[in-house]
Amino acid sequence: FTYDIEGLKKLFVTDGTVAGTILLKTGIQDFNGYTSFAILNNDIYFIGDNGMGAGFALWKSDGTPGGTALVNNTVSPG
Repeated sequence: FTYDIEGLKKLFVTDGTVAGTILLKTGIQDFNGYTSFAILNNDIYFIGDNGMGAGFALWKSDGTPGGTALVNNTVSPG
């Protein structure tokens, strides 16, 4: 899910407890309102901005920090 911090939406994963809630990936800077997610083969796909000037890109995650990665940076949301 996303949570708004300092005006930017970040990606967190949680087990439903405060202690079990962590920021999933620090490199994803903003969802900018694009909070639709797709699930395929137990991975979640989403659009996010990595803050490196490339704009929005397609990401996927297996719910772990190490399993969250950029898939393709040549997509445009909408």
